[in-house]
Amino acid sequence: MKVSFPRVGIYTEVGIRFFKKLGVDVIEPKPVGKKIIEKGVLYAPEMMCFPYKIVLSSFIDSLERGADTLVIYNSQGYCRYRCYYVMAEMALKQLGYKFQMIVPKAKNLFSWIFKISSNLPKTKLFRIIKETWEDIKEVEKKDREENKGDINIGIVGEFYTCIEPSANFNLVSKLREYGANVDIGLNVSEFIKHGLKLDRIEKRVERKIAKRLLKGEIIAGHGFDSIVNSIYFARRNYDGIILAMPLTCMPECVAEPFIKKICDDYNIPFMVLRFDENVSEVNIDNRINAFCELIRRKKWKK
Repeated sequence: MKVSFPRVGIYTEVGIRFFKKLGVDVIEPKPVGKKIIEKGVLYAPEMMCFPYKIVLSSFIDSLERGADTLVIYNSQGYCRYRCYYVMAEMALKQLGYKFQMIVPKAKNLFSWIFKISSNLPKTKLFRIIKETWEDIKEVEKKDREENKGDINIGIVGEFYTCIEPSANFNLVSKLREYGANVDIGLNVSEFIKHGLKLDRIEKRVERKIAKRLLKGEIIAGHGFDSIVNSIYFARRNYDGIILAMPLTCMPECVAEPFIKKICDDYNIPFMVLRFDENVSEVNIDNRINAFCELIRRKKWKK
């Protein structure tokens, strides 16, 4: 078995170490550049969201380098992400690739780990799981230590777009180059806790406010989390909030006006960045730079 999985930003190395500890051969996912993305764009529906095109691109590249097993987590939420693995498996098999698709879900996460590493004793498996969780927390801690700027910006939006540099044109590193401290509302540790329903206490006040704002209605995908995290950042006096989303992302389109209202109520600068393969990176850079300067001028006036 030669396993590969889509890149997940700063967590990619954590995934590689996890599979190696399980005794599995890993085809390490390459950073997704323009040439790799072109493969996914070619075989994906034109209006499908950008993260799917990146995932498909990454899978094609890994299969061409010898992978025979593809792993992708399924959150079981109500957005197109739920169908990524179905669409990717169909597209790749139509292209003639031979592989098996493994799809862990929150409800079968531990049984899946036991299955893929059947030769390891359970005590060692639990130790590996614990070490990987600590690894995730350590990676997030080191990433926060990169914050050495003079303004604080919170990023909310679609999960993969927020954490994977190829999906957001290196948004986090560019913001830090412009002197911003960056916090992502929904990181991997929170995503896992949310999937396992271990986050009921966290951000309880913000969740109540968000539910009142939505009058009890449901937003699919990570739209509700985007609203909750916007309230979280606003109540902690962040200097600006950025909504990062794929161009055609319905849940974040629904969340956008609510986030704007939150930012208006708290008098916080707000910017929306929409990403797909046709968006100009130069345009994104210019908007990021202008947003940071706007925030600084606002702070100076105080």
